This record gives sequence, C-alpha cells and structure tokens, in this order.
Amino acid sequence: MFKRVTIIGLGLIGSSLGLAIKEKKLAKKVIGASRRKSTIHKAKSQEIADSVTLDLKKAVKGSDLVILATPVLKIIDIAKTI
Repeated sequence: MFKRVTIIGLGLIGSSLGLAIKEKKLAKKVIGASRRKSTIHKAKSQEIADSVTLDLKKAVKGSDLVILATPVLKIIDIAKTI
C-alpha cells in the first residue's frame, strides 16, 4: 500500500487508474494533476482523485508513486518539470 500516489494526466487511462487505486484502497491518498482547468473540474466532480491540481511540482511532492498517464511525446518534458 502506498501513502500517496500522484497521477499526471487525467484522461481515460489516468482516470481509470485513479478510480481503481481508490476502489482497491491501494493508496491512502490519490492526487491528480492536469494542465487543463476543465479536466480538474471533471476529476473533482467524478471523485477520480482525493485532490487535484494544475501544479505538477506540488502534485508530486511527497508521493511514493508517480504515474505519467500522458501522451508519450509529453513525458520527457513533464519528467524534467517534476
């Protein structure tokens, strides 16, 4: 079990992972991060994560596991940011 899991990218894959992690109680807290406010609002309303943010650095701070559920071409830039 993880204390804190961050999922960057809350599209179909990221959202599914967030819901599954919460359902199976694999983490005490699930943090979601996205670059769009509309995605953040949707994730909040559907309870995909315990908290959501636009700030990638804030999202990963203190996380035991970080999942990059973004397009492949964005992963390197995101990894450099976090």
